[in-house]
Amino acid sequence: RISRGWVYVLAPTPELWALSLPHRTQIIYELDAATIVFHLNLKPGSWVVESGTGSGALSTAIMRVVAPSGFLHTFEFNEMRARAAG
Repeated sequence: RISRGWVYVLAPTPELWALSLPHRTQIIYELDAATIVFHLNLKPGSWVVESGTGSGALSTAIMRVVAPSGFLHTFEFNEMRARAAG
C-alpha cells in the first residue's frame, strides 16, 4: 500500500552538514561557533590561524565569516585527520 504525504527536502547548509558528520572529534555546533566568532570579533577580511582541523565544522563557520577576502590557516597534527580534511 502506498500512502500519500509530504516530503521536505532541505538545502544542504553548513549547519546540516555539521550534524551529519561522523564524530571523530568533538563537533562545535552552530550556536557555539557563533559565540566563538563573535568573541574573536571576526569579520570579512580577517586572518585566522586555527590549531586542529577536527571535523571542519568550526573551520566552515570561520570561512563563512572571513570570506571573501580573509584567510583561514589551519594546522592538524593527526596525519589521518589531515588527509580526511584535505
